[in-house]
Amino acid sequence: VAKNLTPVDKVLLSATSMTLGKGSSQTLTATVEPENAADKTIVWSSTDTGVATVSGGEVVAVGAGTCEIVAASASGTAEARCSVTVADIPVEALAFAGDSGLTQIVSAGSDYTLIVSYSPATTSDREILWKCSNPDMATVSEQGQGQATVTFATSAAGAVTVTATSAANASCSASRQFFVRGDSELVLLPEETLYAGRKALWRFN
Repeated sequence: VAKNLTPVDKVLLSATSMTLGKGSSQTLTATVEPENAADKTIVWSSTDTGVATVSGGEVVAVGAGTCEIVAASASGTAEARCSVTVADIPVEALAFAGDSGLTQIVSAGSDYTLIVSYSPATTSDREILWKCSNPDMATVSEQGQGQATVTFATSAAGAVTVTATSAANASCSASRQFFVRGDSELVLLPEETLYAGRKALWRFN
């Protein structure tokens, strides 16, 4: 059986340019031609890692400026480039990933992870200020990159709200309401009820 020695003639990228805010990221995908090329491995690099880095196609904005992301065939026979500009992009809105609008039912002594979704996703304003409406019931531990772990006290019971606010724009915030219950509260609650004026789904399995 003859060994396939077909070289890569062309590399194509999913984007030829992008603008990112510092700290944000975007993923590039690369395809090669012809389809029967012997080695389709792509080698990624950045012309200025002080502006943006790349790993496996994921471009991360590091600092203001411009650079190029290079996707080259492993054999060096073809390459494609994407121009990257890193600039200040103001945040316009915040939300929590997977937020259904329902009050979240949690157990005393448990942990819950909150992840902020930014709009636009490429904003450079990524610093978040976290606040809990009742620190005696829950504490918020910032994990970075818009994530935080909420730890509910073992003695906690009742309603508590955690709010994430943009450090750059106080008008941009997101809140998640929790109802903390203990084992003694597993009975005498309907399957679906209203809590604090919002629809809440109660599930006790």
